[in-house]
Amino acid sequence: MTSLRFVCLVVIAACSGSSSPPTSSRTTGFVQVQGVHGQAIDVLAVSEDGGVAVTADRQGGLRLWPALDGSREPVVIAGGETHALAIVRDGQDVAIAALDPARHVAISRWSLRGGEPGPRRQLEHPVRLLAATRAHFLVVTDDHAIDLHDARGERRAHLVAEPGTRIESLVVRGERALAVLASRDRVHGRWIDLAANAWGTSTGTLALAASPVVLSPDGHTLAGIDPKTALPLVMDSATGKVTRSPVCDARPATATLDVTTAIVPIGFHDARTLVCASVAGLQWWSLEGAVLRGDAPFAMDAAVAFGAGRAIVAHDTQLALVDATGIAYLGYETTEFPHVRFTPRGVLVGRGDQHATLLDDDFQTRLDIALPPIAGTWYDVLPLDDRYLLTLSSNGELGAAHAKRVAIYDRETRALGPLLPFEGTDEQLTYEPAT
Repeated sequence: MTSLRFVCLVVIAACSGSSSPPTSSRTTGFVQVQGVHGQAIDVLAVSEDGGVAVTADRQGGLRLWPALDGSREPVVIAGGETHALAIVRDGQDVAIAALDPARHVAISRWSLRGGEPGPRRQLEHPVRLLAATRAHFLVVTDDHAIDLHDARGERRAHLVAEPGTRIESLVVRGERALAVLASRDRVHGRWIDLAANAWGTSTGTLALAASPVVLSPDGHTLAGIDPKTALPLVMDSATGKVTRSPVCDARPATATLDVTTAIVPIGFHDARTLVCASVAGLQWWSLEGAVLRGDAPFAMDAAVAFGAGRAIVAHDTQLALVDATGIAYLGYETTEFPHVRFTPRGVLVGRGDQHATLLDDDFQTRLDIALPPIAGTWYDVLPLDDRYLLTLSSNGELGAAHAKRVAIYDRETRALGPLLPFEGTDEQLTYEPAT
């Protein structure tokens, strides 16, 4: 065994570059509290430009993320238990719509500059579905109508579904919105003309399940589930013609479809790239059927939103920003380092096995240390300078497990000096430069 054993410390870090814990910043008459969630995020919405997000956790905590580049910490905002969220960016403000367990929606305004919250508007009728385009909120009410609201919560239209149909889902991307309607014998879509605040044209019959359905950024392609095979397919949004079926399916031809192999389309990365979820994680597929990125390790039911050519995924108390090339995490993560040693030359953090890092007073890396493997256990290491290390280890011989030895290790030559017996009971070294 070759693990370093030091003092235990809990360290909090943020990818924004700030090492400080949640803080408060005061504006005139208003205290803004900053900090990540205390519980896992289970509801997420992102502005259409991909620059701002709002999240809710399992205990009803809400956070506004004023930037998704690590430059701003999330802000605690008022709210409660939330089943769905939508967000619209309006200059230096955002409007946030939150659906509560009683199916009531409240729209509130928040400043991205840290000022006092704006007015809050409660919608009158219970809501079944909630969505947002770049500038509008759309809500589906119990009577299968769609209400359009602007960023200030003002209702701009009340659109009633055709007789004999019910609104099963809302599909939005940019300033395009499509209501997926189901009747007794077919599923079809009807566009919403957001400029005229009115119904637009209807699609042909859609050979897919009414939910989930996702729309490409250019509005030309829909993806959903084939009701016959239960596998994802893609189709032309205007004609309903299926252009590829199945898609996102790399299973062997003999595989059966069950809960462990289910595949669900969750959004378009761009006009020609579809992101699907399975129990293995997220996958990026071209519409020609090629896998562009393998499994990104997130739960199949993780909250996901799309903006600015990337997927934003809820990952415990953090957000993960995922595209076809990599994953970046945004937020804090609490990590227990089992090996931390305070030395005259800085803080020494063990990283498992025989590896450690020496940090300077600004917690920047000063030295990366790799000790050689030994038969016993490394108990402690103390940097004398940038080249030489004082080490303490166990004997490693049978019957002498508790005997200890001291030696000097030369980082440049990677040579371990003579092993001298150490009779003390401590497992931590001290060093006086005068000696």
